[in-house]
Amino acid sequence: MKLSLITLVLSVILLSMNMLKAQPIKQDAVYLKNGSILRGRIIENEIGRYTKIEIVGSNIVVIPEEEIDHLLLREKLPFRERESKPAAVEVTPLVSIFGGSASNGGFTTITSYRFPCRLSAGAGIGVECFKTAGLPVFADVRYNILKGGFTPFIYSHAGFALPLATNQEGENTKFHGGPLFGAGIGLRKDFANRNAFIFSIGYRYQQTKTVNQYYYWWSEEYRTERIDKFNRIALSVGIVFN
Repeated sequence: MKLSLITLVLSVILLSMNMLKAQPIKQDAVYLKNGSILRGRIIENEIGRYTKIEIVGSNIVVIPEEEIDHLLLREKLPFRERESKPAAVEVTPLVSIFGGSASNGGFTTITSYRFPCRLSAGAGIGVECFKTAGLPVFADVRYNILKGGFTPFIYSHAGFALPLATNQEGENTKFHGGPLFGAGIGLRKDFANRNAFIFSIGYRYQQTKTVNQYYYWWSEEYRTERIDKFNRIALSVGIVFN
């Protein structure tokens, strides 16, 4: 009888161990690029910066983003799918000063789509002054050089500025817009999961046209045109929202 009872107890223990072994381990996992795996509970995932995981003994380990290959959580899904991702669409208001004249400056807003390859492309519109006020409409392309929350970037944009005032110097003087181009480098610093501060310095070209048109009784028309070409250093600061 005792032997049968012992056999029964051992059988129950072995069966319980097999059942525990068969059950999936309810833990998150951090897979490192060096082949190591950390298991526990991921308590914070700052995209592009670091991941915090609580392991055995309530120890908290902080792993930089560049050391991580990928993350898995208990449901066997990438952890970042559970986190609130920054939106792919970014809106960036910019204040710019164009060197060369106190009257050169402006405010623009760029709406762009940020691709996973760190490239973003979009369009901008605003109000700028190059001797006269204009409304720039342009395409913008930017590329973040590094992966992470602090990175240098390069940018380029091109478009056309429409005149906001047509005859500031008199009824016979008409202002027209002209093509624009800009390119430069900058720094981007994320300060929240969905916001970033940017500063850039670059080159800015703007062309405008002024037409003077007069009528006299002894002639049909007297007309002159002047093309102004502005070559400026552009300093810009702004905040990225997404």
